[in-house]
Amino acid sequence: MGSADIIPIGLGFVRAFLVRGRRDLLVDTGTPGSAPRLRAALARLGTGLERLSLVVTTHGHLDHFGGLGGIAGSLGCPVAVHRADADVLRTGRQRPFTPVGPLLTAILRVAPVPRDGGAVLPGFEPGVLVDGPLDLAPYGVDGTVESTPGHTAGSVSVFLAGGEVIVGDALRGAIGLPASPRWPFVVEDFEENRRSVARVLGRRPSRIWTSHGGPLDAAAAGRFAGHGG
Repeated sequence: MGSADIIPIGLGFVRAFLVRGRRDLLVDTGTPGSAPRLRAALARLGTGLERLSLVVTTHGHLDHFGGLGGIAGSLGCPVAVHRADADVLRTGRQRPFTPVGPLLTAILRVAPVPRDGGAVLPGFEPGVLVDGPLDLAPYGVDGTVESTPGHTAGSVSVFLAGGEVIVGDALRGAIGLPASPRWPFVVEDFEENRRSVARVLGRRPSRIWTSHGGPLDAAAAGRFAGHGG
């Protein structure tokens, strides 16, 4: 099995990731309105939406799937999402959530996000539903997409053969200290999220990529999670 390169794409307060193997794969698409920045970033990297082999949605929060509305017509590939979060894409509705602590509440004042489950995007039918591990070899990348629930029921992580992992929002970097691990701003099931992080760490990743802050050193993440944050 070969290695793949992970290239973060900044989209405001969240990141998408281009995974470059034998073919190019995109992880997440940012918030609604991210399409121009996403297209420009891919062009700078020498690829385009029509050349992607797969788009992976790590979970059903608007800052991770919202950009689909602006790129769906240009994609030449399917979009993958875990079955438990698939209805979010189908309905275009933000998955309901409650901010944890004052920090996210303050962020939402600057970048408000619908929190009542109302429709925010046209519905989009995902082409690949993740149930068990999804082998990425047919899409030109040596790795898997696997369930890591807790942040949402359908949260997934992308494990690459070279040892790196993209965990979406299972962990994040601290504000101002991006390499310092923290628990996510929102957790639907905190104990499930802790178990998912433990499973990620049990794979001994060489680097942990997070959508907010990071990347994280696995040893630092292990110390953080082991002490319960």
